[in-house]
Amino acid sequence: MKVNFLKLGVLAIGLVVFSQVNAQEQKPKKATVFAKMDANSDGFLDKAEYVAGMKGKKNKKGEELDAAKLEKMFARKDVNSDKKIDLAEFKAKKKKK
Repeated sequence: MKVNFLKLGVLAIGLVVFSQVNAQEQKPKKATVFAKMDANSDGFLDKAEYVAGMKGKKNKKGEELDAAKLEKMFARKDVNSDKKIDLAEFKAKKKKK
């Protein structure tokens, strides 16, 4: 009986530690990222804000994204072509080609 309580205690401690570590590894929410990128706090990202916010980001190959690629990404996100990205456009999943 004591062994079962000991195992249960160790398991409980392990779950608590794991949940704390796992919580720290989560990506920030898109709304938070959007708000940080929105330098003038108008609720939209213009091309300059988007490029500045994405500067230093890398592609899947580990290569830094250049300005031309970032401009293409901006154009894809700007679904309604109003030259700005709102939060809904920013949160939208990329369409596979």
